[in-house]
Amino acid sequence: RLKHCMKGHLVETQTLNFKEASKVIGCSARYLRELDKRGEAPPYFKLGNRKRFMKDTLTEWLKSKEIPPVNEAME
Repeated sequence: RLKHCMKGHLVETQTLNFKEASKVIGCSARYLRELDKRGEAPPYFKLGNRKRFMKDTLTEWLKSKEIPPVNEAME
């Protein structure tokens, strides 16, 4: 857990590593690292030299990748 100050109060925020984040979005940690190398990974932040993900951000990113179903009447 990451603790940071927000207006003088300590707030605990759960952050996820690559393995944990990959489970949230439904892929392997290896594939998530590959997306990162290509600049296509979900937004993250760095703690020292570690990249960490926020669960809410992962969910938003995944929703942004959603492709609406094709209307069968248009086919």
